Amino acid sequence: MRIGVNACLLRTLLVVDEVHASDAYMTGLLRTLLARREAAGGHALLLSATLGAAARAHLLAPTVRPRVRPLAEAASVSHPLISHRNGTIEAAAGSRERRIAPSLRPWLDAPDAIATQTLDAARTGARVLIVRNTVTGAIAMRRALDAMAPDDPVLFRVQGVIAPHHGRFAAPDRRLLDATVEAAFGKRAERRSGCVLVGTQTLEQSLYIDADLLLTDLCPMDVLLQRIGRLHRHECLRPAGFAEATAIVLVPETRDLSSFLPDRSRGVPSRSWLELRVA
Repeated sequence: MRIGVNACLLRTLLVVDEVHASDAYMTGLLRTLLARREAAGGHALLLSATLGAAARAHLLAPTVRPRVRPLAEAASVSHPLISHRNGTIEAAAGSRERRIAPSLRPWLDAPDAIATQTLDAARTGARVLIVRNTVTGAIAMRRALDAMAPDDPVLFRVQGVIAPHHGRFAAPDRRLLDATVEAAFGKRAERRSGCVLVGTQTLEQSLYIDADLLLTDLCPMDVLLQRIGRLHRHECLRPAGFAEATAIVLVPETRDLSSFLPDRSRGVPSRSWLELRVA
């Protein structure tokens, strides 16, 4: 039965969306899948807005050691583009250019500072996203906002209830949550007032939303690019002070990260802001 199913699937085009390189395990699985599909004569299409030159080269040539373009050469290639299995690259249709310069703030463990910044921005009419790396971090941030301004109308609500956005909701609740997020931050949102929405990486996947200000936990570069893509995504009137997209990356107070690695961790961090779990 398994052989028959695989044979039938080879007649179809395999499409893999949201391809990233920061997860070595998933990258290895994908490369193995592509190698087996290529050996059997199948075809695949990979879609990504954040994939670097090295990861792209390895996925396009899953059965050999590919040539990785030098940094200067890779940086000179315009985007968006179409990369072919035979090594050729061609430019795709152009898109609107956005320039965003992220700034660093030592607020990783300072929820009150984050809450103050976001509430001040939302009260001037800005749409604000706070993206934490874990569900625990998102819930803690939501509680900090609720404690500081429990009755403030700028806090995102679903049917009157303040709610973070993450992947641990039941399916009917998640559908309602997604619809409410897109109504508030989507292309057709009325944007009559500011709003603060807290969530995890679910905010950067499958939601066509737009924000004026982004605050995000420290994360791998491809994930950061995906999150930054939520800024100024649509053409609309921006509130005063947010004519340019603003991104703030939350980092620890010192550059030494050793304190975030527990004993017997075997290299796996335990602090929630460092964990990149499926949220």
